[in-house]
This record gives sequence, structure tokens and C-alpha cells, in this order.
Amino acid sequence: MPLGSCMDYSSDPEQNQHPNAHDFAQLEEVYVHRDSTMTVAKAAQAGAAAPLLAEAQWGRAERRDQAGRPSKLVNDLGGGRAVVTFVIWA
Repeated sequence: MPLGSCMDYSSDPEQNQHPNAHDFAQLEEVYVHRDSTMTVAKAAQAGAAAPLLAEAQWGRAERRDQAGRPSKLVNDLGGGRAVVTFVIWA
């Protein structure tokens, strides 16, 4: 039975092409931060100029933006594996 949601895994995609109110509520639950330590708004209120996490925790900066801030970081996991993080500063 299609739920009328793009997040529904049904065999009738015609009725499931757009998000519904429940989808938006679920996304908000996942992405809204209620803590006081890791939110961008809290850091801005405190006047923090430093990144929320130290660059070393993200890996080696391979690329920087015009302001000198890291925009591509690579964390070498060994064995030919790596985590690459791209940062867009707002």
C-alpha cells in the first residue's frame, strides 16, 4: 500500500514522488541539533573563529579556499582506504 511519500519503498512509485509532512518531521528530527556544543549557531554566538573540530581530526588539508581555510581534507585509513571531506564555508 503506497504511503504517498518519496521515502516509501513500495512497488508503485507513481504515488510516491514527493515528501509529505511526516518525511519533513523525520528529517528535522535527524538534523536539528539541540545540544549546546556542536551547533554552528552556538559557535557563532560565542564568536568562535576556529573550526568546530580540529583540522587534524578530519585529516590532512589537500586544498584551501582563498581565505586559507581547508576545503578538501583527506584522512588516510591505511590499506589504500581514505575518507575525503569537502568543506563549503558559508
